[in-house]
Amino acid sequence: MTEQELRDAIRRGPRGAYVFAGEELYTMAHEAENLRRAVLGEDAELAMFNRITLEGAISPAELEGALRTMPMAAMSVLVEWRDAPVDTWKGDDAAGFLKILSSPDDYPQAVLLVLAPADVFDTGTAKRPSSMMTKLAKACPVVNFQKQSADRLAKWVVRHLDAEGLAAETGAPAALVSIAGRDMYNLSTEIDKLTAYVKAAGRGAVTAADVAAAASSSPEEDDFALANAVVSGDRRAALAALYFHKLRREEPIVLLASVSRVVCDLLMVARLREAGLHESEIAAETKLHSYKVSLYCQAVASISADRLLSCAERCRKADRQMKTGSTGYAVLERLICTLPQRKR
Repeated sequence: MTEQELRDAIRRGPRGAYVFAGEELYTMAHEAENLRRAVLGEDAELAMFNRITLEGAISPAELEGALRTMPMAAMSVLVEWRDAPVDTWKGDDAAGFLKILSSPDDYPQAVLLVLAPADVFDTGTAKRPSSMMTKLAKACPVVNFQKQSADRLAKWVVRHLDAEGLAAETGAPAALVSIAGRDMYNLSTEIDKLTAYVKAAGRGAVTAADVAAAASSSPEEDDFALANAVVSGDRRAALAALYFHKLRREEPIVLLASVSRVVCDLLMVARLREAGLHESEIAAETKLHSYKVSLYCQAVASISADRLLSCAERCRKADRQMKTGSTGYAVLERLICTLPQRKR
C-alpha cells in the first residue's frame, strides 16, 4: 500500500489491520495520528477508553485478547502495537500473528495498527523484499515509509515556510536540505529555527545566506549528501552541497577523503546487494551502522556497481591531483562537472 492509498483508506474509514514499516519516522507518526483520529474521533476523553496500546514482544494470544475488546460509546476500538519486533517472529508465533492480521472479520469492532520501524523490521528492498515482508503484504496492508528525495523535501520546506508567512528565495530550500539532511524530524526543527531567525530580522523571505548562517548540519547526512549527488550524476545538487562545505571552510583534502569513503562504502554495499544479502546481513558483514546501511541501500537501488566503481576511480585521480599541487576546491569542482549528467 502506498502512502496515498493509505490516506484514501483513512478518509473512507479504516478497517482491519495496517502495518507501518520503514525508516521515515516523521511521516509514519503523522499518518498514525491521522488513523487514530479517524478511528477514535476528536473526543480525547472518550478516545482514552477505546485505545489499547501494546509494546514490544507479545504473544499472539495477547494480541487476540486485545482485539476482542468491545468499544465504549463508539463504533470501534483501536489496538496499537508499537515497536512490534517483526524480525523475531518465528514458527508458531509468526503463523499466529499472520493469521490475526489476515482475518479482519474476526474482530470487526477493532482496528489494528502495527508500528514496526526499520530497527525492528527489515523490509528488504522493492526488488528484493524480505521473506516476512512478502508474507505480511499478503496478509494485510503494509505501508513502507521511506526517506523522501531531496527534491520532494525542498518542496516540503517551501510549504512549511509558506504556512509561517515566509517566502523562500530560489535555492534556499534545497540548501537547507543539503545542510540539515533528509531526516524530517531534524529538518522540521531546523525550519522552526530558520523561521525564528528570519522573522527576528524583520524580513519576509528566506535566503541561502540565512540557511548558511542559521542551520545546523547533520553529520550523519553531510558527506553522504555530496557523495550521493556525485555518484548519481546530479551536478546541481553536488555543487550546492560543495558550496556549503566551502562556506564552512572545510579542508578540500579532508572533504574528498570523506566523499571517497562514502563512495567506497556504497560500492561495497552495492556488491553485497547484488549477492542477495538483505540490510541486516550487510550491516553484520560490513560492520556499518544499520542506519547507514539503510541510507546506502536506498542510494544504490538505482545506481549500478560499475558506475560506483567509476566514481571511486575518479575520486582516486582527484586525490592524486590534490596531493601533487592542484588547488583543492578546483579539483572537486572539476570532479563534479565532468560527471555524466543525470537524466531528468
